[in-house]
Amino acid sequence: MVDKRTAILASILNTAGITSYGTLKYESFMKIILNSKEKKVKDILREYENEFIDRKASHLLHDFIQEKKLKNVEVIERSNVTKDYFYAIYSGKRMPGRDKTLQLAFGMSLSLKETNLFLKTAGHNELYARNKRDLIIMVCLKDCKTLSETDYILYEIGFDPLTPE
Repeated sequence: MVDKRTAILASILNTAGITSYGTLKYESFMKIILNSKEKKVKDILREYENEFIDRKASHLLHDFIQEKKLKNVEVIERSNVTKDYFYAIYSGKRMPGRDKTLQLAFGMSLSLKETNLFLKTAGHNELYARNKRDLIIMVCLKDCKTLSETDYILYEIGFDPLTPE
């Protein structure tokens, strides 16, 4: 099955008049696109601008906190991240890793949809139901589990918890 990113790139190549690309990987698509003289990069970017995420994780973090009427200190405590780390993300100086992004999602009691948006905005893959660990996390989000409850479930089933020990 072709992932969304590859499908978009295949569509871009077809639009640029490049139809024989076989089963190339993402990196190969990028080389073809960058070497293509048939269509300007600006035109390609303009055509597919809705597929790109321009928001920063820090902006989305701020928006979620305001929307859910949370205090930063609450999110810090419920996410089990340090104050310094939280404010580095909040100010845009740092991008959180995938597990830290998930910790923050639990700390803000985000829905699965909101969590996936937060993950994408932070530059990470969405939770994937065919990955056992991700599936457990998805169920915990759906069931409104806390971070510590989720970590316990992950640990009991034999997976790494989100929070480092």
